[in-house]
Amino acid sequence: MVKTIIDYIKENRGKTFHELPFSSLDVLVLCNMTYPKWNGFAPEDGQTCTFGDIARMPGYDIMFDDPTYGPTYRKVFALVQDSPRYRNIRLGYFREHVDPAAETQFAAITYFLGPNRHFVAFRGTDGTVTGWKEDFNYVYLNTIPAEREAVAYLNRIARCTSGDLLVGGHSKGGTLAIYASAQMSASVRSRIRRVWSIDGMGFRPSFYLSDGYRAIANKITKIVPAGSLIGMIFSPGENYHIAASTGKGFSQHDFMNWIVKNDRLQVIPSFSHRQRRIIYRFNRWIDRNSPETIREFVRVLFSILQDPSEKYFNQVFNGSSTIVRRIASGLRRLPSADRRLLLHVFLKYL
Repeated sequence: MVKTIIDYIKENRGKTFHELPFSSLDVLVLCNMTYPKWNGFAPEDGQTCTFGDIARMPGYDIMFDDPTYGPTYRKVFALVQDSPRYRNIRLGYFREHVDPAAETQFAAITYFLGPNRHFVAFRGTDGTVTGWKEDFNYVYLNTIPAEREAVAYLNRIARCTSGDLLVGGHSKGGTLAIYASAQMSASVRSRIRRVWSIDGMGFRPSFYLSDGYRAIANKITKIVPAGSLIGMIFSPGENYHIAASTGKGFSQHDFMNWIVKNDRLQVIPSFSHRQRRIIYRFNRWIDRNSPETIREFVRVLFSILQDPSEKYFNQVFNGSSTIVRRIASGLRRLPSADRRLLLHVFLKYL
């Protein structure tokens, strides 16, 4: 029987972190718990609470109203708040900032694993159109607003705590974890024990040459699925582990379907030839086009994909036939120059 993160939570619910040390699988569990809508439930200041405390709050079920992943978040939350392994973890310093006008989506929360051990977890793209637009912007901008927010947040947690810091996140959250850790002062970086990027995007070559990155490089654990694309943007030269998954295609970005064996992620030695080719072609397109060209491509693409009435990206990508129809219809409405740009990219690179 193939096992996943859900099985890991169930089978190890009674084991303390002393009996089964905190690992990458626990990082996945807690990263999953960055996605519920904590506003009004998780403390934002210096106060902390447990998952069980939140489960006793009136109306907490609204945290799981994400139309796509809400049921999964609810299931994981129910298991975690009832598990001796996780239920005494205190959480706090929740911070969220979403600004559609500035195309910014950021959220983070800190888990207090012990008196002198804290896990700072950054949320990835949350399913909103704003979050996905910021991800696309990342391809051509030197920095995105969420990176600056992540630096400020990690600095704040460093000031408000003492002891070891663990930092991580999924998708964009993994990128933020690495970026923020590299921007810390030497004294804060010395407190950072591990940094996890769970299928997070990489960086341009200049970032990897920076003193900050070099100071934390040996502390980074990057994990991507066998079908990774997001995690391999700008990343061909990084060290990473490849996780086996029960998912197909883009669904592998959801780590809840990654395969667990003997309390470890099951890893494979390399990408398939087909996946290596996809990664190569996508990164080649980025390398061969100027930031201005990519910015125009993103602008035009979202002009035909996005409907002002749609908040969540799954409303845009509601089945492959819907995507094709929307793009085809949008292309007919575009000015000729914009239409030529999109067709050039689709036909030559993607």
